[in-house]
Amino acid sequence: MLRAFTVKHWDPEGAGSGCTVVVASSERLARLAVIEYLRGKPEGYRQCQSADLLEVEPHEDSHLSSESVDTSEPGVKLEYRMLSEAPFEEIVYFGFPEGALADELDRLQSGENQGRGVSCVRTLVFYLRRREFDRAKAVARNESDKIRSYPAIVAVLKRVGFWYELAWS
Repeated sequence: MLRAFTVKHWDPEGAGSGCTVVVASSERLARLAVIEYLRGKPEGYRQCQSADLLEVEPHEDSHLSSESVDTSEPGVKLEYRMLSEAPFEEIVYFGFPEGALADELDRLQSGENQGRGVSCVRTLVFYLRRREFDRAKAVARNESDKIRSYPAIVAVLKRVGFWYELAWS
């Protein structure tokens, strides 16, 4: 059974530190997949000098648990890097079907409002096509009151983890 794991990695100099979310059947295979992935990158040697510097935990217990992960196929799903030159962390997605998702959302929104479309969904599609996932997610969250009126669009956003509903207790 495939599960999502968050693997923390540290660069002794701090430049390549971060986390990688990977889908694997065990912690050992998650560790091996991340080692192979990091060492395959030009700068990966800095992120994974030793397997001893990797810390594996279940994704649902990690600080990235709010990120939705598709566990249908094994492999690296996203990398969360702490960049020394940036004032904030950067999330980098891998294997995300942004083109197909943008096309599907564009098709759905174009048929709404007597063919005029939904402007906030067009903005979301724009950011998806530019691979600016954090901005696309922000549009989905900020414009949720408008998007909520379109159940087919909400279903697509839920499927990919861009839609969050607050549970009021």
